[in-house]
Amino acid sequence: MGSDKVRMHIQPKPEDRDSVEGYYVVAGGKRNHGKKILLAGEVSKNKLSMEESEDGVDVSGQWDGELKDKVIRGVWQSDDGKVSKDFTLELLSAPIKQVKSKISK
Repeated sequence: MGSDKVRMHIQPKPEDRDSVEGYYVVAGGKRNHGKKILLAGEVSKNKLSMEESEDGVDVSGQWDGELKDKVIRGVWQSDDGKVSKDFTLELLSAPIKQVKSKISK
């Protein structure tokens, strides 16, 4: 996000597959002192739109981007509209958890 590096986790909401939820952390604690910044938004085709909240109540910013070739590019904007930054997010798959199962005979 601009020159800041972020680590973000988003996933579909269980009750609505077109909606996402998650969080991100700014590397080095530059923003929000390294605490999670919450995300909630919607996906429509290859477009992503999310609001963020630093305190879990008030909106602190907006993410609008477009997915192409496992990369989301777009613009982040502060809630007051005074600051905007370009962003690029590289999609990574979540690690697959191995599940052991017993087979009954």
